[in-house]
Amino acid sequence: MEQNKIKAYQTLIYQAFLDIRVIASKLAYPSVIDVEDAKRSSLLIFHMTNAFHNLALSLAENTISNCEDDFWNRIKFINEKFPESIQYKDIFNRLIQNSDC
Repeated sequence: MEQNKIKAYQTLIYQAFLDIRVIASKLAYPSVIDVEDAKRSSLLIFHMTNAFHNLALSLAENTISNCEDDFWNRIKFINEKFPESIQYKDIFNRLIQNSDC
């Protein structure tokens, strides 16, 4: 796989950790979030960690080319179910386009 593509995926993983931290910080202070928002945030974190842990494993095992479609399908599901979520495909495309991620 092209090195710039690998680097773009690595950057996405880092970005996802930052995003999960922001979402989880709201859950750490239950007085500022209602029950339904907490459930939704927890579900979003679940789906994000599921998608990104598989991506990290694929990168570590050098099998990402076999798993790319599955990863992007999971991201599409997240974006459809949680429209407020980060558009990782857009970030990835910008990183590839700039090629100096």
